[in-house]
Amino acid sequence: MESLNEMAKQDFPQEWPGLVNVITQYLSNPSEKAVHTGLIALKSLVKKYRLTNEGPNKEQFFEVFAQVEGYLAGLVGHLMKSGEDLAFHMLYLVTKIFYHANLMSLCPCLRQKETLAVWLNFFVEILEQKVPPELSSPVEDEQEVESRRKNFVWKLKDVVSAISYQLILKYGNTDVVALNDKALARHIQHTFAPTLAQANLRTLFMRKELFVPDKVLANSVNFLITSLKIKEVEQELKPLFKNILFETIVPILIANETYLALFE
Repeated sequence: MESLNEMAKQDFPQEWPGLVNVITQYLSNPSEKAVHTGLIALKSLVKKYRLTNEGPNKEQFFEVFAQVEGYLAGLVGHLMKSGEDLAFHMLYLVTKIFYHANLMSLCPCLRQKETLAVWLNFFVEILEQKVPPELSSPVEDEQEVESRRKNFVWKLKDVVSAISYQLILKYGNTDVVALNDKALARHIQHTFAPTLAQANLRTLFMRKELFVPDKVLANSVNFLITSLKIKEVEQELKPLFKNILFETIVPILIANETYLALFE
């Protein structure tokens, strides 16, 4: 695994142009260990290019992600049905790959409405997935808090909440997006923003009585604040606005200086 990981970071594409084909073979292998190895290598490869999808290597980067996107979507659909620890770890790796691959802008293969819908529906499902009591009950012990933050159930929600916030940050305001992105932005705002807002709102309300890690909470609050500028979201959340602001967000910020610092 280490050698494949290093080759992904160092040798692609000059020394190993067929690396992506090797990774897809790992991803389609029935062995969970092989899939896990492929995901780690792909994460290293995507991280290497995560800031270049607006530069000279963007076409190569888009081609890489297009080759693996179908494998990743299929994996998510399979892994969502499992409650095992390894499944959560692999889901976390898939979402990290998605996050890094689309950090600057959505890859072309995700601009197809059907493809984007598959991913965003997955993300809503992950955000709404119930957290077991041993990870969500109220807690004050710092060691236990840190242990929960490192659990892949919460790490997965952290990445997905960050993806939803970055998505709405980039495409939530039609007036400031590039001309060729306006149709995509309107589609995201109309079709997905209200559903994502509801999912993030449930995370926020959960924090009133249960444990939610600070980063997950910050992403959800930032999503809601940013998305309120969208007409469809405003209509959806307006009846709840007083509860959201005065009974949820403000008490959380006042009660914890750590949370307050995250929103400054």
